[in-house]
Amino acid sequence: MATTYDKASLVMIPSGVKESKAYSIKPTDGSGDFTFSRGTDTATRVNASGLIEKERVNLLLQSNTFSTTWSVVTASVTGGQSGYNGSSDAWLLSKSGAYGRVEQSWSYTGILTYSAYLKSGTSNYGELTHSPSGAYVGFSLDDGTIVSQLGLIDAKITSVGGGWYRCSMTFNSSGVSTWRIIAGDVGSDTSGGTSGTIYIQDAMLNQGLVAQPYIETTTAAVYEGITDNLPRLDYSGGASCPSLLLEPSRTNLVTQSEYFGAWSKVRSSVSFNQATSPEGVQNATKLIEDTSLNSHYLDVNPNITFTDNVVYTYSCFFKSAERTQAMIVVRTKANTYPQLVFNLTDGSVVSESLLIDKSIEDYGNGWYRASITYDVSSGASTPDIYIQTAYNDATSYQGDGTSGIYLYGAQVEAGNYPTSYIPTYGTAASRAGDSCSKTGISSLIGQTEGTLFIEMKDLVWRGSASRIIGISDGTQQNRVILLTGQTSNTLRAIVTTGNVLQTSTTASATFGNVKLAIAYSSAGGVVYSNGSQVLSFGAISVPACSALYIQMVEDGTLFPADGKNTQALVFKTRLTDAELAALTA
Repeated sequence: MATTYDKASLVMIPSGVKESKAYSIKPTDGSGDFTFSRGTDTATRVNASGLIEKERVNLLLQSNTFSTTWSVVTASVTGGQSGYNGSSDAWLLSKSGAYGRVEQSWSYTGILTYSAYLKSGTSNYGELTHSPSGAYVGFSLDDGTIVSQLGLIDAKITSVGGGWYRCSMTFNSSGVSTWRIIAGDVGSDTSGGTSGTIYIQDAMLNQGLVAQPYIETTTAAVYEGITDNLPRLDYSGGASCPSLLLEPSRTNLVTQSEYFGAWSKVRSSVSFNQATSPEGVQNATKLIEDTSLNSHYLDVNPNITFTDNVVYTYSCFFKSAERTQAMIVVRTKANTYPQLVFNLTDGSVVSESLLIDKSIEDYGNGWYRASITYDVSSGASTPDIYIQTAYNDATSYQGDGTSGIYLYGAQVEAGNYPTSYIPTYGTAASRAGDSCSKTGISSLIGQTEGTLFIEMKDLVWRGSASRIIGISDGTQQNRVILLTGQTSNTLRAIVTTGNVLQTSTTASATFGNVKLAIAYSSAGGVVYSNGSQVLSFGAISVPACSALYIQMVEDGTLFPADGKNTQALVFKTRLTDAELAALTA
């Protein structure tokens, strides 16, 4: 007996991707591979390790060739030295006058971390500095300590063995900057003396509060991770197999999503890089209460510009420290306060008010992403976004000056549900919508009868019709599509031929983790969901189609259903009801 795989003309199970391409496993000659696009560099995913993965970048040029793009000032550099990684790629920086250094200048704004590997030579002291601000950090390279620093968000020195240290400084840059490595003379002296050497290797400048894994560059900045037009294989919820994450365009209106030092602190303080975040690096911030008998919170700064009577979703990642409850709250233009108080030990809701929707998602390792959806309303008040600690079900209490909670990744987006995290480092950032389709496959699509199948995780009805799967000729005049309905928890099937509507049928369905199939022929068609028929329609004129679209409109408009695709199949025949029940069970 032929298996489902044998009968299918196209099978796409998210597993293999490259830039602008999502591979199908059938046909095996590549003729069924999907074209994918997104086109911005702010997208994230949850990787196979359960961690949020971003795009990573080294903004410096010639990151380990200090005799090229780098300026060498009152010093000389000699390559071919023994490096921290067993190579001969290190350099000897030898000063010949005051502030002997290498430096590189670029115009970058936002939260940046500058790092390099350093080792003592005849000097046991080195500095990383930023000009024109005067911010700097000095490192003792014999005992791995920070001697002094000024004007920084954070600084670190970490031993990597063999006398080598990775040294870093985190700074809020406002424009044209010069990033320097300075060799000392003796002690912590850089201004005096005409001699002194240190070894240097692998400089890096990246966005964010911590130094990322080193990326080698030559004549241009190098990007890695979730880069432009790379399909996102997502492992949310501890999945062992990935799903294809397809989302609409969204903008994170919070300009500092990780640097909570930019937020206004009300009867509280913040301490940076205090815990490992859902990203898997130590860049989570601790919100610490003061000793007041009152509320203890952060207020987003600068304020966000909201549009009257638009629905927004506000989310942030939380983890308990000494306090096990937290609150997110909004002041709307009508001076109302939609809010959610929740427990960080089990993700349960303590209380809520004036919300359209809410969610609390477990990200593992004690982290929860909490979100609220609300109408910003209209009125004279200036909207505000707050993050607040809570204790014993109270949001106003006597603080002890040391207790608090951990935070990461705040996001405010126009829309009625939270999408994947969009990091920001000083300005609002947008993620373009994901587009996934395959054109020119008339031979793989049933022209007189056929079946479309899709399996999705976490499919949610979000208040409007959104595309799940469909075929067409590239227009809306000839199409067979399955989408969510206009009313709550419904599915809708539409067939159009020659711009004449053949059917538009809606029925109730269960959402969540679903297996869906729409089967059609001239005699009519059916939709099955999780083993059961949920709707049917009568005789139709079957349209001629040549393209397959997953979670997008056939004219290229991005309006995806809220859910993650785990597989899609196309059949050139209308499967029997028994086969449809088995396929979707």
